[in-house]
Amino acid sequence: MSKNNNVFVYSLATQHENLGDLLINKELVCFLNTVATVVIEDKGVPDDFLYSVAGSEAVRASSNVNSFCVKSKGFYLKSLFTKPFIDAVILSPGHLGDSNAKRSLKKFFVLLTVIYLRLRGVKTIRVGVSFGNLSLFASFIESLSALIFSFYAVRDEASKSKLLAFSHNHCVVIPDLSLLAFDYFKNKSQVIASVKNKLVLSFRGDRRYPLSSMQYSNLLYSDIPIKAVKEFDEILCYSQVSFDSDEQSKIQKLLEAVHSNVSFVEECDNLDNAVSYLCDAKVVISNRLHVLLPSLMLSTLAIFVGSKAMDSKIYDIYNDFGLSDLIYDVETCTEDFSVYLSRVLNDNDKYLDIIDTQLQAQSKLLTSLLNKHIN
Repeated sequence: MSKNNNVFVYSLATQHENLGDLLINKELVCFLNTVATVVIEDKGVPDDFLYSVAGSEAVRASSNVNSFCVKSKGFYLKSLFTKPFIDAVILSPGHLGDSNAKRSLKKFFVLLTVIYLRLRGVKTIRVGVSFGNLSLFASFIESLSALIFSFYAVRDEASKSKLLAFSHNHCVVIPDLSLLAFDYFKNKSQVIASVKNKLVLSFRGDRRYPLSSMQYSNLLYSDIPIKAVKEFDEILCYSQVSFDSDEQSKIQKLLEAVHSNVSFVEECDNLDNAVSYLCDAKVVISNRLHVLLPSLMLSTLAIFVGSKAMDSKIYDIYNDFGLSDLIYDVETCTEDFSVYLSRVLNDNDKYLDIIDTQLQAQSKLLTSLLNKHIN
């Protein structure tokens, strides 16, 4: 695919100490660079994160605010009298759904901005959208967004179904942009071919009681790790988001009382280092999507533990991928985790075949959709 003369502005607004966010933004920018000149809307973005995502040669919107900076008044004042210099605006991925009235109002103003850009001949794109609980007002806004954006992609069928019916023909399902890195991860897994009897544990730092149910908190942060470690020679507590680190440290200390080989590592900004930690694991257990998906692409058995209520995004993506057997719902599952884990390990080869087939197909579908709707 050759690059044309189009100019795309990519609005890079995300967590900056989060390896998963770095991965999906990096992969999307890499794809966009094949079809257009990409200008990064860099307001509030640290230099090191921008460099990791787009490289040292990245064109910044701040270098010409009135022409590129879609977060500035100057851009809109200038475009009132002249046609915008840009051909498309791409909003960075994110979790949009909640019932918060203030956030809903903010999304409404984003929608008005999108309408303005469309009227000025600018293509508008949003990908990587997932939803939580939506109020009626929020549902209405997102449904309009799915209709008005030139291209609007949600992460799972369940998110798509939350949009009002008239919008369904105007949005598509793209599970996760990290799947653009499928070939990268697959090649890494072939280079690092040895697999140890090693378990990687990685849990969110914002799911303990009272932020979740007592059952969720006790099982996820205590019972399940203690039961899981009995099957493995080496345990790694791994954090790829800075605010998860304290949680992994607590789990490390908990497990050191029952296992002799437990370590902790944090990696928030180096993808190659992260691969080295995940690639030689036999099993990864997590409620972090961008720990699970890279592990799956590395042909590692990645078990999602969590619940449909608390972790709907992962729950729905795993179901859409045909990986429901690798979901252990701590709110509803009646099978003891030790029994569940032994059963899954006995069918390890079967699940790895399913994983490779599903993720390769999803990667090809993702590339096809992006080529069709963005190029």
